[in-house]
Amino acid sequence: MGNEIRLGNLIYCATFRLVFSIRGLIALLFSIYMVTMIAYIYDRLPDTFFELIRLFTEDSGLEFQWFLFDNGLSKAVTIFVAPLFIFDAVSGDRSDDRFGLMLARPITRTQYMLMKLMSAFFAFGIVFLPIMALGYPVFVDIVETLTPASYFGTILLLYLLAFFTLCVGLLISTLTKNTLVSFLALFGLMAIIMLPNASKYSSEALEKAAMATPHYYATYFTSHAMDALTYIGFVIVIILFSLPFLFLAIWKFKKESL
Repeated sequence: MGNEIRLGNLIYCATFRLVFSIRGLIALLFSIYMVTMIAYIYDRLPDTFFELIRLFTEDSGLEFQWFLFDNGLSKAVTIFVAPLFIFDAVSGDRSDDRFGLMLARPITRTQYMLMKLMSAFFAFGIVFLPIMALGYPVFVDIVETLTPASYFGTILLLYLLAFFTLCVGLLISTLTKNTLVSFLALFGLMAIIMLPNASKYSSEALEKAAMATPHYYATYFTSHAMDALTYIGFVIVIILFSLPFLFLAIWKFKKESL
């Protein structure tokens, strides 16, 4: 029980250090910018653009969902926002020789890695989710057909997509010894993983390739009507995409000689 309480305290402290840091401020400003600019652009799009969007959706009522999430926000969140909270999780401590101090406490290496992941996940949520919630009234004024269920359902999937990004980032940060290398590798890899989903409408082959990435399942809701069971299934799929990277990161860290 003592270790659980100690781990919880560590996660709590690490989360708020991330939120009230330069990276937290950058993520907050970027999230606000995304919401306001997407609302501004969508409000001024010509009708011909919506006719093009209808080629990619089963339901004309999903036009805004597709534009906001599948076409833009999911990519920005994955590439620019979530990685800010994890890219130096391990490599930063390694470069600053903070491992000894951290692991001198009654905390295992597995708990250390979980602390890094969960604090980044919660910090991202504290920044991202309130901004998106505040954006709903703005968007619904523009798109009267936008429902809370479809909007916040997609937000949850994007939050889980960020969890995938954080798991990948934790592994990269564990593998690298330099913070800059970790930063560039994570942003570059996220861009590569995102590409099949960004181009999935171009060909059947690319759509099949996109199905091998969590982005496909996080944004499927934006162009297809889904029942609750399918939605839950997609939530599970995104989590399953994430776990191998987390397990590999923990395994690699436990094998290190510090």
